[in-house]
Amino acid sequence: MLASFNRSKRLLTASDYRFVFSKPDFRFGNRSVLCLARLTGQNLTAPQAECKDAPAENESVPAIHRLGLAVSKKHVRKAVNRNLVKRLARERFRCSFVERQAPFAAADVVILTRSGAGKANRAELRGAIDATLSKLEKFLEHR
Repeated sequence: MLASFNRSKRLLTASDYRFVFSKPDFRFGNRSVLCLARLTGQNLTAPQAECKDAPAENESVPAIHRLGLAVSKKHVRKAVNRNLVKRLARERFRCSFVERQAPFAAADVVILTRSGAGKANRAELRGAIDATLSKLEKFLEHR
């Protein structure tokens, strides 16, 4: 793996998930997955005045995107398949948002499974995750 998916790139607490679930700015789903996202309000160009390592006035601060996964046993019965869904989602998210330093607005993203995810094969899952995250990319580009 080229880049790790460390704690700073994940939603960790119930309050992090509650923040996204309460008022999502973006909602898109298909038969297998549902993607919810909420803008975090991180300003991409404003430096932090109190930080001595703050970027110069004309430099942009990279947006921090965080991912949360909710893969339920009800929708995907086997642990192997639940882990597959998580791996595919993390990899696509990492390639789309973490490695590319595109000037997107920062967002917290939650990917949930739907009942169709348990019946989908690997290619269908990858396609469903790609479609939802592609829509999210387009949404964030215009923010």
